[in-house]
Parts: sequence; structure tokens; C-alpha cells
Amino acid sequence: MRGIFYKSKLIFTIFVAVAVLFTLAGVSFAEQRKNARPADFLSDQFVVFEIYNAANFTEQDLLRIMERNCGDGGFLCMKKYTAKEGCSIYFSPGMNCKIRVTEGRSFSRKDFDEGKNVAIVTGDRQNQPSHISVSQKRYDVIGSCSSQRAGQASDWFINMNAENLKNKRVYGYYFFDTDRQDCLGTAKKIAGAVKDACPTASVAAEKGMSRIGRGMRPEKTNYTNMLGFLIATAVLVLLNSFSACYYWLETRKKEIAIRKMAGARGRNIVAWLCREYVVILLLAFFTGVVLSELFLRIAVYLPVANSVELMFGTHISLPGTLSGMALLALIGAVVITATLKRFGRNAIASRL
Repeated sequence: MRGIFYKSKLIFTIFVAVAVLFTLAGVSFAEQRKNARPADFLSDQFVVFEIYNAANFTEQDLLRIMERNCGDGGFLCMKKYTAKEGCSIYFSPGMNCKIRVTEGRSFSRKDFDEGKNVAIVTGDRQNQPSHISVSQKRYDVIGSCSSQRAGQASDWFINMNAENLKNKRVYGYYFFDTDRQDCLGTAKKIAGAVKDACPTASVAAEKGMSRIGRGMRPEKTNYTNMLGFLIATAVLVLLNSFSACYYWLETRKKEIAIRKMAGARGRNIVAWLCREYVVILLLAFFTGVVLSELFLRIAVYLPVANSVELMFGTHISLPGTLSGMALLALIGAVVITATLKRFGRNAIASRL
């Protein structure tokens, strides 16, 4: 082991830095994928509606059309108030309320059917007021739910079928989910029915997790920019890895000469170098993972704790680690292949 690290500190340090960056990039990608839904109780097949120019068409009208097209199947409809950090939501009789309530109670069938002005808030129920005000309308707080991750957090959920929203016109983005397999097909039928009921309406329905659906959704983050920054930084660091790898091979000239004199063939020398290179790469990767985990644990005590949690979560996940390892292995293979090609497979020994 000591021989492997002989004059290998430079290349080891570079790959540790790359491992940290790629691990964080992989963790970020996995974390954002896991939390890409606007609410944790939405399935991966949820649909986002974009509805504009629906004059005299209310949210209650929209819910009735959804009920007719879903039949006996359960569904939910949710509208996110991005400026107010909350949502209005409706669960049909065929689908139980999926909001995880920690204290008090959840929405009941009676709340929806009778149009009660009720709300569920996040956080500790004991520290919450007895009611909240949304758009200058009062909603009685009936329970509290566990706070979601920072990127998904909603301060409150209100009854979409509430009396306060009885004449609220349909406008903007709505999230739709159902217990049926063909959620998008059902949503397309609903979009057509809305168009029939209100010919002036502009209606679009796309899978919420698709590229088009993500573009339609109202919530925006700097995730793409940050992930691009991490990868770009890693690539810049990697540019030094080629010269470092070349230097590392140059430092092995004496060992190569001795092995050549002992009768080793060129392919055996290449196999030996690749084996040591892989060991260095693996050790650098595991060191990078440890440093990444240490960074996330320390970050919770820093002023940027919320931003770090939004981007990476609170700890290193296995999917993120595997993604980072795959990236590092791919780049590492390119580096050693290109460098060995520069030397020439058998020219490593013949140069001496």
C-alpha cells in the first residue's frame, strides 16, 4: 500500500477533489429527483394542468368535471399558491386524504362535501393560531402536519371546495393525481371536457415529471444552475488530472525498468499500472465520500444550512453516491486510457 502512494500524492489529491464534487453532484441529482414532486403525497404519474382564459368557470366547476371523468376512481386536485407558500387541495370520495397529520385531524369527507373553511398547517400545533387568513378570508385550523423538505415546504393546506372559494375562477396551474394507471389519459379527457364547457379556455395537461411538465410548473429553483456549476468545476479540476497522471507514470520509470529487466512484458506492465491506478481512484473516491458527508453534517450549523439542505439534503444517499462513483470511474478510465495511449502501450518501458 505504501508503494502505491509513492509519488502519488498529487494525483490522489486531485481525484479526492473530483470525488467530492461528483459525489455532491450525484447526491444533488438523486435528491432533486426524489423530491421533484410539489408534494410528497403525489405519485410519479401526477399531471399538471395549465388553464387560462376560462371566464365564468370556477374551481368547483373543475372539480365536478374531474369527478365525472374519474367515475368511481379516486383523484386529488391541488393548486399551489407560490407567493403565499400554501396549497388548496381536494380529495375525491374514492381517495383518502394523504396529508400526514401529526396533531389534530385531517380533512374529512364532510369538510369537502359541506364546503367548510378549514385548514391544516405545518409545524407544532400548540404554537399555531386557531385560524389563518388567506386572501383576507378566514380558515379554521383543524390540524398540523409534518413539515416537508425545504424545497417542498407548504405552510398550509386549505379546502379547495371551501365556501370561501365558491366563486374562485379557475386560473393558472393545478396538480392532478389519480389511483388509475392512465393518469395522463384521464387528464386529457378532463382537459377536453373543460374546453367543451368553456370554449374560450386555454387548457394544457402534461405529466408533471416530464420536461414539458416541469417547464409548466410554477415553482422554480436554481437547481439546474447549481448542478451545472458543480459539474463544470469538477471538469476544470479534471483538466489537471491528465498532467498529474502523466507525471505519476513518469515517476514509475525506475520500477518499470526493473520489471522490464526482470522479463515483464509490456501488457503486464500496463496491467500493473492500471491496477495501482484503480486502487488510488477507489481510495480517493471513498475519501471524497467521507469528506462530502462531513461537509453536510457541518453545514447544518452554518448560515447557509437551508440552501445546502435544499440542494443536497442532510446526508449522503446511496443513489447519489453510486452516481458520483459512476462519473468518477468514467472520467478515470478516460484519463488513464488517454495517458497510456500517449506513452504508447509498450513504449513505457522502451523509453528508458
